[in-house]
Amino acid sequence: MQKAAVIAGLAYDYDLIAYLNEHKNTVTDILVSEKIRKIKDHINPSKPSNRRLDDLFKEIVHPDDFQQFLADVDRKRTMKLLLTEPSYTVRFRAVFDGVIQQYQIKIARDLNKSYGFVIGIRNIDAEIRREEETKKLKKELQTTMMLANRDSLTEVGSVSAFHQKVFEWDSMILKHRNQPFAVVECDLNDLKKVNDALGHEAGNEYLKANCSVFCSIYKHSPVFRVGGDEFVILLVGEDFNNRAALMEELKNRISTEKEISSKRISFAVGMCEFDHDIDAGLQDTLKRADQLMYKHKRKLKENG
Repeated sequence: MQKAAVIAGLAYDYDLIAYLNEHKNTVTDILVSEKIRKIKDHINPSKPSNRRLDDLFKEIVHPDDFQQFLADVDRKRTMKLLLTEPSYTVRFRAVFDGVIQQYQIKIARDLNKSYGFVIGIRNIDAEIRREEETKKLKKELQTTMMLANRDSLTEVGSVSAFHQKVFEWDSMILKHRNQPFAVVECDLNDLKKVNDALGHEAGNEYLKANCSVFCSIYKHSPVFRVGGDEFVILLVGEDFNNRAALMEELKNRISTEKEISSKRISFAVGMCEFDHDIDAGLQDTLKRADQLMYKHKRKLKENG
């Protein structure tokens, strides 16, 4: 009764389970599904059992896969693999009534005998579909995340990417594992005037022209567009070490002409270094940089 229950349970997964006695070179069926039995009924019963198994696989394995299948389940190869592993599996395409299906053969050692193997084949079509669907969903998620983390207009980091960076950086700050850094905030001047006078396409060109300046100066630091006309740059490494010179270079790129143009470079900027004594996290440093940026914006208006 127990053996029958086990076989009945396996019947849901396996179409064939057989025992191969390597010493006697015989094969004994343990479980045979109805669709396998239909094929076996057409195989010459007078042949030795091991030959009948070979003929069965020749009938069900896709012709294009058969030679590779033979190489994969070669007995010498299988016996060598089973010296170190309890079982060995191979995927292959099977054909039943003209329908191609994904199958798997599993060969396991008989732990009680050195010359016995258990062979099982089962349909894994559903598993393959789930695997493919999972891969597809992962790829779509990666694409979605990549798009979400990139500003579509300027192609620098998006506001969501900046928030993720804040989270990562604050985690390191909390553990005192962060490297020295500074935050630069840039706010474009007169974007509304460009949009109103020249149209939104010109406004987009204006945004891209200014962003290009930020990226060309801060070559080693991430740039983020965090608002309609606001950008944040996280200075690390070489850019942090050269922050004073780079800030001077950045300010020197600001256009002096007042004419509204899509190519005009005009922005206010503020920079602050992170200070463990007064900043709990990156946002605190950004707030101080924001104050300096508005101070610079007021100065530009006074001089304008």
